[in-house]
Amino acid sequence: MDAKITRATERSLVELAPGAKIHRDVDDSISESMSCSILEMENFELEWTVLYDEYLYVLDGTLTIELKDGTYDLKTGDSLWMPDGTWHFYHTKQAKVLVTVYPANWQKTRHPD
Repeated sequence: MDAKITRATERSLVELAPGAKIHRDVDDSISESMSCSILEMENFELEWTVLYDEYLYVLDGTLTIELKDGTYDLKTGDSLWMPDGTWHFYHTKQAKVLVTVYPANWQKTRHPD
């Protein structure tokens, strides 16, 4: 596969859940090894256990992450890596986050129907 460019003017965010919109710049149709998305959240909360390795980089705003060992306020320029199996609860009034996931095809490997 050739390189893929996503222009800012071409990026359209779709609703992931109430209060969260996402654009998957790189997904498993492009790469089975990694994914990369832009996630914009407003008055959003989510409790989840990751089923993959995940890296978050805060582009704008503040994202509060609760992990088993404490609660962290990630601000613009801060990042967090969570290994497969990490429970977390995050909430934000407003944040724009770069999200990368490995492997990108985690749904196929976890649910190989």
